[in-house]
This record gives sequence, structure tokens and C-alpha cells, in this order.
Amino acid sequence: MARLIERPPPPKPELLDLVASDPEGLEAGLTLLERNFRLPDRATVDLLLLDAHGLLCLVFVEATHRAGLPVEALDACESVHSGGDLLKRLFPGRAFAAEALPRLLLVAPSFAPALERVALWLAPVRPELLQFVLLAPETGPPALFFRPAGHPRIGARSDPLRELNDRARFLIAKLGSEVSARERNGRTEFLAHGELLCTLEPRTDCLDLACEDRTERVSDTHLLHGAMNRVLDRFFRLRREHGAPAAPGGPLSHADVLSEREVQEFLKSRS
Repeated sequence: MARLIERPPPPKPELLDLVASDPEGLEAGLTLLERNFRLPDRATVDLLLLDAHGLLCLVFVEATHRAGLPVEALDACESVHSGGDLLKRLFPGRAFAAEALPRLLLVAPSFAPALERVALWLAPVRPELLQFVLLAPETGPPALFFRPAGHPRIGARSDPLRELNDRARFLIAKLGSEVSARERNGRTEFLAHGELLCTLEPRTDCLDLACEDRTERVSDTHLLHGAMNRVLDRFFRLRREHGAPAAPGGPLSHADVLSEREVQEFLKSRS
């Protein structure tokens, strides 16, 4: 078998050629609508794609991490969403949900850890961060391999604690815009209606999940769900105390938040 060698990222034009030549390398079902899609007075979208569900995907590709990229990408996303009728005229015969929020994919060799954390809490558009590695045989053309940001490198062992941390953050994020997050002294504090809901702090062999005056040392899914039930009790109590209106589609329940099917779909999308 030919030995694969990791190569440094090429200049952006060459990198963009590689991504554009195989959109399904990013995700199965992606098709290319336009390359270097120019928006008036906004950043140029490197690749305008369409996913298998008819959602527009704005892809921004960088050979190195650039701090201003997320803001430019979100600004472009707003412009594309507000110009849905124009897009239908630009791409006649292509069926896509112009009224739906587009997806936003940021592609780079690596991302700042702060951006990986913040991306989980952006709404209503949450950027999907994809890291790449360029591999090539000793003789032959290179190919790009992608993975979600924050996950182990190609060929590395999985990290159960990272998956548990992802699971905990996803469950809390399902509570919606009533919950916000802030980083403080190595732990994440989650607030609801201006009051502390819980804190999450990774340790070497577990997660510390604290709610009110109780801290749980969480090392597996069973313990996490037990701790999350206490978090949910406090969340619903805070909603009642602050007179929060009922959620659209009916009241949220413990079972809704702890739905294993949705958790598995989320974790699968990041593996």
C-alpha cells in the first residue's frame, strides 16, 4: 500500500480548486451552484453549495485560521438569506428552500479553541467548523480529508471524555435561547433568565457538572442523564419563577431534551 504523506496547506486558490472539485468530500449530497459568489458590499462566498435537503450552504475556505472570518461569514449569510428571490432568478431550475436559513461551513486547517466553543452558541445560524488535512501518496495527486473541529485527527484514537462533553453541551443547548454560556476560570457557566443554571468543567477523567449546591462527577452517559435531570428541574423552575411564555409547539419536557435519538444524530454528525 502506498504510504500517505501529510503536506502543508496549499495557497488558497489551489485549496479552493480541491474543495470545489469534490463537494461531497465535505458531505454526501452537496452540489456546486457557484464558485466565488459575489455579494454587494459583503464578503465573497468561496463556494455556494446545495445540500441533499435543498438548503443553501455557504462555504468559506482558508489555508490558515483568520480571526475575522466568522463575522464576515455571518454577514454574508444574512445577505444571502434576505436575497432569496434573487437567488431563485440566478439559479432557475434548481430547487432549494430560499426562505430557510442557509447553512454556514467554515473550512480551515485548525480553529482557535474559543471559536469552537462560541460556535455552539451562535443563533439562529450556527457555523459548522471543518478542519482539513492534505494527504498524498509519495507519487500522485493530493487529497483533502475533513473532520469536525475539535475531534481527533485522522487515525487518532477516539476521546470518550470529549464525546461526553459534546453530549452535555448539546443537551443544554437544546434548552434554546433562554440559556446563555460564558467561560470563566476553565469552566463553562450556563445562565437562564439571568441566574446561574449550572457549570460544566472537564477534568482528566470525568466532567464536573454542578447545579445549585450539588456537583456530580460525570464519567458516563448514565451519570450525565442523572445530573441533567437536576439541571432540567432547575431550568423549568426558573421559567416558572420568571413567568416565561410557553415554548412554541407546546411545553418542553425532560424527555424532549434527553431524547437519545437526537443526541446520537448530533454525535454522528460530528464523528
